[in-house]
Amino acid sequence: MEVDTPTSTARRDRLLDDSSLSHLDDLVSVCADLRATLAAAIAARKANPPNIPFQSTPHLSAALAPLFRVRALYRTTLAHTRELRREAQERKGEVDAKVLELRNVEYERANLRREIALCEEMETVYQTIELVDMEAFMNAAPPPMTAETDPHKITLNRLEFEKSERMRLTKAQAELEQKKQKLTEEILRKQQELDKLDETLENYLKGSADLAATLDVKVDPEGVSEAVRNLPKPLYVLYRHLKGYQQSLGPNALFNVDLRPSVPPPRPKPSKDSKESFDEELLSLYSRHATEVVMAIRDSSASALANFAYLPRLGFVVVSSRAPPIDKNLKFKDVLTCLWPGDDGTESPVPSTDFLLVNNRPFTFSPEDAGGYAYSWAQHLCGIDFVAPVRQRDTVVAPWIEGEGGRKRPYISRVVEIVRLRLKGLQALHLHLSILSRNTIPDVNFPGKVPTTSKLISWRERELVDSDKAHQFNATVQARSTQISFRVLITAEYPLVSPVFEFDLLKDASAMDVDGDADANSAFKRTPPDDSEEASEPATENAQGEATQRSPEDPVVTALRAVEAGVNRPAVELGLPVGDSRLLPVQLNRTLQLLDTHLGS
Repeated sequence: MEVDTPTSTARRDRLLDDSSLSHLDDLVSVCADLRATLAAAIAARKANPPNIPFQSTPHLSAALAPLFRVRALYRTTLAHTRELRREAQERKGEVDAKVLELRNVEYERANLRREIALCEEMETVYQTIELVDMEAFMNAAPPPMTAETDPHKITLNRLEFEKSERMRLTKAQAELEQKKQKLTEEILRKQQELDKLDETLENYLKGSADLAATLDVKVDPEGVSEAVRNLPKPLYVLYRHLKGYQQSLGPNALFNVDLRPSVPPPRPKPSKDSKESFDEELLSLYSRHATEVVMAIRDSSASALANFAYLPRLGFVVVSSRAPPIDKNLKFKDVLTCLWPGDDGTESPVPSTDFLLVNNRPFTFSPEDAGGYAYSWAQHLCGIDFVAPVRQRDTVVAPWIEGEGGRKRPYISRVVEIVRLRLKGLQALHLHLSILSRNTIPDVNFPGKVPTTSKLISWRERELVDSDKAHQFNATVQARSTQISFRVLITAEYPLVSPVFEFDLLKDASAMDVDGDADANSAFKRTPPDDSEEASEPATENAQGEATQRSPEDPVVTALRAVEAGVNRPAVELGLPVGDSRLLPVQLNRTLQLLDTHLGS
């Protein structure tokens, strides 16, 4: 590319200067003189008499000088034009070079931007690796690592810290694995010693039988020793545990354990016209041991019986319970269901049954055919250790759920305590529901109780398809000039699990399904409304009884969300002990308090 120099600049200025075009002015003046000369010659010709020859030589001599001058100026003009064209070509080349350079720069800039974007969008393993969060890194990492301010260096330091932590944890895991291996070997060794001890004790008992007969000593005063001795191992373990627990409580304890002949569940007989027949091979899997263990748990005004039967072919224990009906409207199928979360006993607790085939079909456990439920906690009580541990309650923290050593397995004392809590809760629930049927909230004392202006004006039960698992009630509250409707779902785990309150207005505002349940009651399907009045019942009504439509951004909807969040809490967050029988009335009173607070503001 040509660069401007003082010489080229001066030449361009000279060519473009007005003084450099003086030859054009000269050409104009010469042309004017030539026209004047020609005009004078024409005039002389016209004035010349016809009979006298015209003398043109003087006029031609006078015109030659201007013609020569025009020719010289023409050459000068051509030279100047060529110079201007050459200069213009040079300037065009410079401009083209500049344009090309500009396009090169723009292309290079676009290429750099594209490379930068690719670098920013590039995914590396360091972006997906799970690192310690920033707050934990700043608290746990050494000061030299946390003093950096450059994001790149901070990321490098976090990776280095993550590496050191993983190496430390890997080393600790290896040490714990070694410790676990040693403990496992020690447990196996002691287990073998215990097995030998059982055999030794059995020999001692057999050897002492003749001596007891000779000395007339009654070794079996209750007459059940032979029956206990014939029990299968799971029921034997359970019986000894229950018997020891009964003896530890004393003679006046509201707890008893006994043995009785096992009674198989009744089989319905098909009618003569029916072509159905029972699969004998399938039913043989549910054959029971001849003896079952009966546990009786009594409370001040209620009791429950639990029958433990062993299924030898399946290798686990099923439990059936009997409790006097507290309320004919409460249709909970079993007071033992879901003592621990999700443990409803409807699935086989033994993994090996997944591989059973009956008539070339996979085996599926049926509590009705087995005559009982295969609860996981029952398997643990019977010493069946390969069953997965029962799941703990995340929202219920109490000594009978957790201890200082972490999560604990279910023991007899905890099972008895939970059953008594449930019996007491069901009795209280029966009383509370009878009061609520009169559109009155039961008067109970609890921390933080204050008078409310909102009142309960309607309470009625709505039938559910799975009424043996949960009961749902529709309630309406008069809060100032508005009637607010909500649903209350009470599961079979009451009072260990709080009832779920769900406001109708929030469902309408969020455009949910008409029959959609909350997360806590999504397993229960409701039957359609029996009448059009219930189906068209508005979520809120004004003082004139007219239905109102509200958007999700409405302040009332926002207030009801806060009320719903404040009510749907576990008992410990409501200021009550775990399993307290006042749970439902306290939640209802808290609903009225929160409605007064939020709707008033």
